[in-house]
Amino acid sequence: MEIPPEVQIVWDEHNLFHLLMERGHRGITVEDVEQVLTDPDTRSRTLPTGADLHIGRGPTGRPLAVITIGVAELYPKTAWWVTEKTWRKAHDHSV
Repeated sequence: MEIPPEVQIVWDEHNLFHLLMERGHRGITVEDVEQVLTDPDTRSRTLPTGADLHIGRGPTGRPLAVITIGVAELYPKTAWWVTEKTWRKAHDHSV
């Protein structure tokens, strides 16, 4: 599943609070999430809940997983760093 270039990433007080405050200890930035969501090398799949899981790399090259909802507008729900092994598995088998 490749994200079309016309897709908009939506940030509001709720997902920003979750990413930067509630999960601030993870050290993940808006830039990290947007890099994963716009990188053509990111691998994505739809979860049973209907949300999408994206596994890619942040600007520093560190592997990152991002959960989004939405189609024309992607709403990031959460994100966490993953291991190189998880990244390789996602990219070897298209998540």
